Formats: sequence, C-alpha cells, structure tokens
Amino acid sequence: TSYSIGSGITSYQWNWGDGSPSEASAAATSTHSYAAPGNYEVSLTVTDELGFTSTVTHSVAIAAAGTFSPSATTAGASGVSESGATLNGTVDPEGQTVQYQFVYGTSTGSLTQSTPPSAGPQTSTPVSATISGLSPTTTYYYQLQVLAGGQTYAGAVQSFTTGATPPPAQIPTVATGTAGQVAAGSALLTGTVDSGGAQPVSYHFAFGTSATDLPLSTPPSSGLSGTTSVPVSATVGGLRPHTTYYFRLDVSLGGQTYSGAVNNFTTPTPKPTATTAGAIRVSGSGATVLGSVNPNGVPTTYHVEFGRTTTYGHSTPAFSAGGGSNIEQVAATLSGLAPSTLYHYRVVATSAGGTAVGSDRSFTTSRAPTRPPRFAFSVPRHVRVRAALLGQLKARFACSKRCTARFAVTVAPTGLRRFAPVPLTLGHASARISGRGSRTVTITFIPAVRSRLNSYRSVKLIVSGYAVSGSSAPSTPLIAQLILT
Repeated sequence: TSYSIGSGITSYQWNWGDGSPSEASAAATSTHSYAAPGNYEVSLTVTDELGFTSTVTHSVAIAAAGTFSPSATTAGASGVSESGATLNGTVDPEGQTVQYQFVYGTSTGSLTQSTPPSAGPQTSTPVSATISGLSPTTTYYYQLQVLAGGQTYAGAVQSFTTGATPPPAQIPTVATGTAGQVAAGSALLTGTVDSGGAQPVSYHFAFGTSATDLPLSTPPSSGLSGTTSVPVSATVGGLRPHTTYYFRLDVSLGGQTYSGAVNNFTTPTPKPTATTAGAIRVSGSGATVLGSVNPNGVPTTYHVEFGRTTTYGHSTPAFSAGGGSNIEQVAATLSGLAPSTLYHYRVVATSAGGTAVGSDRSFTTSRAPTRPPRFAFSVPRHVRVRAALLGQLKARFACSKRCTARFAVTVAPTGLRRFAPVPLTLGHASARISGRGSRTVTITFIPAVRSRLNSYRSVKLIVSGYAVSGSSAPSTPLIAQLILT
C-alpha cells in the first residue's frame, strides 16, 4: 500500500495581541489596524498539510498618528570566541531620546540576560556591545531593543555559536632516573618521559662532573608522543674512573626545554693488573726480576714479593708505576740471597682500586764464588811514549793459581785536566795463566788517544789490575804509576 504525502502550508493564523479575534489568511502577509498606540505581541501560527503547526511571536510598537516609532535592526555577531562575542545592530531614534540594549539567552523564548542600557544616538547609527562568560560550543540567541517613552522596540532575533575550548598547552613531564651498569668508563642513564600530548618530543641526557655545569650530552632521540609515561635510557662512555658524574634528562618541544632533576653516580676505581716475567742477571747473591703493571688510570705502586717458598716472606720497597692506562714494564733488584737456592717471586700492584698479584715465578741463584787468587803485578816506572805506542809497554803479573788478569790504563789525577777531551781509559790488556806462576802481557792503547799521547812530552798514567779464577770473586784491585816521556 502506498500513500501520497503532500507538502506546503495550508493555513496562516494571526493573533494581533490587542484582544481582537485571531484571523486566518491564505498568505504569509496580512494587515491589521490597531485602535491605540502601544506595544503589542503579534503571533503567527502556520499549519502544513500533515497537520503540524509552528508559532513565532514578535513585538510590534504602534505609534500615535502622525509620529514615527524608533526602530532596532539586529545584525550579525562578530568576534565570536569560546566564551564571548560582540553583538551588533542599528538604532534609528526617529528624533526621540532613546536607550538601547541587547538581550540574549540560549533559546528564542528565554532571552533572560541583557547588556546594560546605553544612551542611543540621535540619528540612525550602528551600535554594538560585547558579552562574555559564555559556554563553549553553545548556540546563543540575541536581539537589539530600543527603549523610548516607556515602550520597547525590538529587532529580529539572531544567533551565533561559541567556539570550542582550546586544548591546554602540551607540557611534557620529565623525570630523571638512576644510573645503571656503572663501570669505570661507562654507565647507562635512565629516566621517564610523558610527552603530554600528540606532538612528538625529543630528549637527551646532559652530564658532566659539576652539578651546575653539564657540558656533555648524549645524541638526541625523538618520536615520543602521547600522555603516558615512557621509560628512556642512553649509554655514556669515555668516563674517568673514581669520578662523580652528574646527569639530567632534558626534553625539547616547540623550541622549549623541559628538564628533570639532576642526579649523580660515581664510577668505580678499577684494580690495576700485574704480570710477573722472568729474572735476569742472576748471581749467587742477587737477581733482577721483571714484570709489567697497568695502573688502569689510577696512581699505582708495585713491589716484588720473594722467598724460598710460595709464602714468600720478603718484599722489595714499593715503586711508582704511574697513573696511566697503558702497560708499564717494571723491574726490581733482589739482593742478599743465598747461593745455589731456589727462590719464588711475584709482582704485586696496589692502588685505590685494590691489589693485583702476578703469577708465581722462580729462579735458582748460582754457586757462591770461590776465594780469589793472590795477585801481584808490576810495570816500568818510565817508558818512552813512542815505545809504549809501539807495544813495548809490558806488565808482569803473578797468581797463586790458575787465573785471568785484566788491566786498564787511566790518566793520573795530575794529567786529568790535560786529557779531559779524551776518554779516561787510555788502554787495556788481559792474559791468562793455567796454574800458579807469572806472565808478561802487553798493554795496548786505544786508537782514539794515540795521536794525543804522541803530542805530549810527559804524561803520568795509572795502571790498575785484578785477577779472577773461574767463578771466584775478583781479587783486590792493585794500581801502579808510570810516566810516559
């Protein structure tokens, strides 16, 4: 089943507000005469073909015969914001003294608020008034009214809608966290960031060794947004051991920086490292032991522990290994050792970071030297320079047993000033005998002094000599003087 629904207005019913009967008309306009001047509320009720009705009411001011009533024309609003607007209109006083005001409200039937009455113009003039304290995103209705002679003349009702309340400014919330994974040269800095809105923010950590000056920073990270707290972190390196560092989380948004609190951490002091190496110059009573130490950036000392067992029991004095970060080669001389004895030793390094111990090493001292031979020698008291340079300077020596004799020629104290430009050792000689007895050896001068000796008429020299027998200690050195002429 289908129905045809018509459209359009079927009747117009006028109520003129003066007590006269309402009048029906077939058109949207009609004429009515009032018996007396005054303000009247005129209503028009319309009915459509479906039977629905709607009514609108306006005030009509009727002036006395021969006069013109003031008029009010309501115009559009301007400067509309989320909480205010400027209401506009035009007042024509028609030669009368008038006041005007704007009435407004949230419905056409409830214009309950008004601006203060203001003195009207003397000629047709645009007027306005600004209202405030309005609710956002709300439609308001308003009307310009002119007040004259106890009568109110009203313009048409207009409307406007306030804007939405702007969202609050986005302000990130920043919290500096703690430092984790703290090592001698690095640490992991943490914190949380609540971006406070949809705009993405960037962040970095500023750090340094002063709470009021943080000149270093991690590379910036970006892309965070939203209104939830998000954990962030960054690793910093190149730190100094045994040092307090201060750090802060900074967030940037729109050219402005938001900072968390300044926190701090202290890098640990690393232990040094120590390595024990071999022993050199081992004798019957001493040795030099070697090793290496890395201070790892902290002032460090080292010493060598030694003894006949791995409990050691003896120690050298402490020596400085510096405070750098490179491996330093170290050495210590041990003395007062027993001959033909096994000794254990190790290098020990100490700093504010702790003590490091090298591995255990060992060496065996050699046998004790035997008693040196009895030794004596002689040289001529006077020798010609030319003869000496030609190999005719002889030394006669004797030993109480098999031995090796060694001789050296030096300048006597009186000749020291004259021979200062040349080495003090001018010549040398050595010879061996296989048993008790004596032997003659030729003393040879070194080439660098031969020409110099040949230029002097008389030079006093000293010949020194000693002898050893196998692994014996050296004999007491003896000296003899001679003069080269």
